[in-house]
Amino acid sequence: MPKFYSKLFGLLVGFLLLSFSNVVLAQEQFATEYDVTYEIQPNGEVLVTQDISIINLENDVVATNYAITIDGADIYEVIAEDSEGDLEPETVTENGITKVSVTFNEQVIGKDRSLDWKLEYKTRDLASKVGEVWNINIPRVEVLDSTKSYNVSLILPKSFGPKIYISPDPVEETEDETSYIFIFDKDRLQQNGVTASFGSHQVLNFQLKYKLENQGRFGVYKDIALPPNIQRVQKVKLTEITPPPEKMYSDADGNLMATFRIPSESVLDISANGSVKILSSQINPELGGSIKDIPQQLVNDYTGQERFWETRDREMRRLAGELTNAGLTTSQNAKNIYDFVTSRLTYNFSASTADPVERHGALKALTESGTWACTEFTDLFIALARASGIPARELNGYALVKDPNSTPLSLNIGSGDVLHSWAEFFDPNFGWVQVDPTWGSTSGIDYFTKLDTNHFVFVVKGLDSEYPYPAGAYKLDGTEKQVEVDIAQNPDQIDFQENITVYKADSLFHNLFGKARYIVYNSGGITLYNVDRSGKFLVPFSTMVVVLPEGENQLYFEGTNGESLILDFVPQKGKPPISGRAFSSAAIILSVFAAILLCSLIYSSIMRPNLRKRLTPRQHPRRQDQDQ
Repeated sequence: MPKFYSKLFGLLVGFLLLSFSNVVLAQEQFATEYDVTYEIQPNGEVLVTQDISIINLENDVVATNYAITIDGADIYEVIAEDSEGDLEPETVTENGITKVSVTFNEQVIGKDRSLDWKLEYKTRDLASKVGEVWNINIPRVEVLDSTKSYNVSLILPKSFGPKIYISPDPVEETEDETSYIFIFDKDRLQQNGVTASFGSHQVLNFQLKYKLENQGRFGVYKDIALPPNIQRVQKVKLTEITPPPEKMYSDADGNLMATFRIPSESVLDISANGSVKILSSQINPELGGSIKDIPQQLVNDYTGQERFWETRDREMRRLAGELTNAGLTTSQNAKNIYDFVTSRLTYNFSASTADPVERHGALKALTESGTWACTEFTDLFIALARASGIPARELNGYALVKDPNSTPLSLNIGSGDVLHSWAEFFDPNFGWVQVDPTWGSTSGIDYFTKLDTNHFVFVVKGLDSEYPYPAGAYKLDGTEKQVEVDIAQNPDQIDFQENITVYKADSLFHNLFGKARYIVYNSGGITLYNVDRSGKFLVPFSTMVVVLPEGENQLYFEGTNGESLILDFVPQKGKPPISGRAFSSAAIILSVFAAILLCSLIYSSIMRPNLRKRLTPRQHPRRQDQDQ
């Protein structure tokens, strides 16, 4: 399957058919200069204008014709002109390929003389709106040696919203009252095409279903993974969980886990509804931190071997050593690994039809030929990063897809639920950074320095390559669709405001020191961070105890973007509306044993005092014998 930039190659450069006296001449006899403008209209239509100069390198040649071939893009309203007037472009489309040819009015002969002309056309295939976000994708330019200069101007309306990211960095960035203007040169465009997103964020609504079964004769507790709130990445608001869980907590990977009790010989149907605000950011790999500055605990937790991440393999470690350099930043080394994976592996576009999708792991993807699903792209990146000493984890979730040929999904979990897998690595200067080597390979777009707002994380897998399972994987017979995600139609009406309810908990000890003890209940459905500057976070529909000076009615916490927030509260009477806490089987056994032991002691001390007296004297001779 051709990559996106290959399909649209002719859209940017095309090729010249140059002839003189009915003889086609070599392109080395001419040099070219391009000034290309992409002017995006408020409706997403793009006006492409190419101002082209064809420069003679010899005295006895002349350019008479030009042709451009466009594969995979629909163009229309094609016009052209040179210094002597309008040209008559001939447009032929066959099998999705459009060829535009022109014959010049002007004949320019003589070394170093140039023929200047213009080509214009329109297309709707470079800008698309997904929800509240506009995405711009201009493919990479294959610039020929004979091209002296190639400059691109990208102009788009401010009505698209603020810039989320743009890559690569433009050589110049300006704006006027109505438009943003970005300038790129030949050097910036040869490595990657231009990708950009505008708008503040993406808002999605979701409805997830889970089915848990207990075939045993006793009730059991089981956990499910709900979409987690991730600082500076996604803000999840849970509006309803039916039935309410016994408890909610965050595991070591940051997953939002909910515990439910399933009665004996029964099936429990669970539904979770909510919304998510997906954010985006961009990194500069050159500004990353050193691998030696990564916290040791993260190295211990996220560089080891797991079933699908074979970091101990000799070939994996050898290759990791070749791809990394101690003189580079963590992100630069991770970029080398990303580039290797995107160029080494070939995507299997039929993977999404397999049910279930077989996961092969990193080592097979590295050592065996074939085509692979998104899981192998992700596994190989993680294994090589870990073998290099860079902490890395897997992300599973939902991804918005417009073109399945450039941004495919292949994590098929049955009943029409197809998810996506991508990765993240840790840089001491940036924290956890999400990357998508699969889409980077299939699209030719930069999915390393930034991720778009179309990736919705369901679960993080770091301590284990297989667990926890993402939403959609909790099926019994494989016939029920469990994942429903839609773009919010009225995102401004969704309340992403954090909220708490505070209950007064009487404490004589704290009162003596002028303090008050409170139970804080997170009633807003959004995770709160650094509550009361304790460094702790509070997941939705759970509680924590805080102690404040008597009479103080303000609580400090941080939001998803790390912003400082202070919430005024009025203490409530009663207890938080939580249904209880779940206990593990071991905890229940220990509790029962402790209760039995306590009852035995009470019985022997109160009900049978004579027994205690008879046992006590017998202990003295033993102690005396031990002393002797």
